[in-house]
Amino acid sequence: MHSDQDRSMVRYLRPSDVVMQTGLSKSTVFAALWSGKLEAYRHGRAWLIPVEAVDRWIRGEGEDESVA
Repeated sequence: MHSDQDRSMVRYLRPSDVVMQTGLSKSTVFAALWSGKLEAYRHGRAWLIPVEAVDRWIRGEGEDESVA
């Protein structure tokens, strides 16, 4: 978890950015958000996802052979 000061220096993506950059489906990205597998913050109705959290999540997905 980032402190408030650290958050201002972190680059964030929106779920649509994650979908476009990873090629994963929108439902996969939102399932990870709602389950807590993908670290994110809510700003009003918008999800803000730290780039490094996406990197960690993708690396974790790649290690799990049960993920299709």
